[in-house]
Amino acid sequence: MPGTVVDFLVQFLALSLVGDFGLYWGHRVQHESKFLWQLHSKHHAIDTPSPFSTLFIDPTDAALQGAIPFAVAALVVRPDPGVLYMYIAARIAENALNHSGIDSPLLDLLTLKTLPFRAPAAFHDAHHKYCNHAHKASNYGESFCLWDWVFGTLCPLSGRAASKMAAAAVADGDAEQKAVKAR
Repeated sequence: MPGTVVDFLVQFLALSLVGDFGLYWGHRVQHESKFLWQLHSKHHAIDTPSPFSTLFIDPTDAALQGAIPFAVAALVVRPDPGVLYMYIAARIAENALNHSGIDSPLLDLLTLKTLPFRAPAAFHDAHHKYCNHAHKASNYGESFCLWDWVFGTLCPLSGRAASKMAAAAVADGDAEQKAVKAR
């Protein structure tokens, strides 16, 4: 393990940002490519996600959203092996949580999803509910809604999740959220 808590946190955050960036694009390309959509649509056949639906995925889909982003993040960040293992375990747990359908303030607090630009479970639920199609989908990110906000694919949500995302945008200095598009 790294020498200090700060070293651990820096490596873990860097892995999270780089890995989620790769996952965002691996996920998005599957919605925008007719061939890859045929593979990814298997996962979207489940209307109400559950932690078990994370296993209902084509191997190519798993590579584009898991193995390749993990490998790229590890090559870019060069973390301590212990940090990498903890990051992978946390991502697997977060993926199950994001497919749980649970939108709980307590769970968001415990998993640090109350931090700016972190994506709550409701964020991915909206992706499954409104994006069971190939083109012009939204909410591709898993750990962060940052990439959806930056690349204009953020789908506004209602309730607590929308308030959280709006607060993050205001804190970032962009109250108008020009990148947020109503679908």
